Amino acid sequence: NTVKLKSEIITSLKNTLNALGQDPNATHIENDIAKIDIDRQRFRLDGSVFITLFDKKNNKKHEGYVFIKDLPSYFKNYKLFETLQRMKNLIRY
Repeated sequence: NTVKLKSEIITSLKNTLNALGQDPNATHIENDIAKIDIDRQRFRLDGSVFITLFDKKNNKKHEGYVFIKDLPSYFKNYKLFETLQRMKNLIRY
């Protein structure tokens, strides 16, 4: 079951990148406001993948796990990711 789940997660990442008009096998995606490096080797079975987001306007770097389904939102609006990471840092588990 774990192998099947991993395969589904990788397929989901490929489909998401393709829907964004990017190479499905890309390790980074970029637009005029942000660059997202995707660590394809670091993903969780809950459907999240580790990314590093570079804010081009403010020259800031943010990193952490995000759900693959949320990548388009972060790609279009990096402030969402920045806010999410700030909240995670404030709330300790």
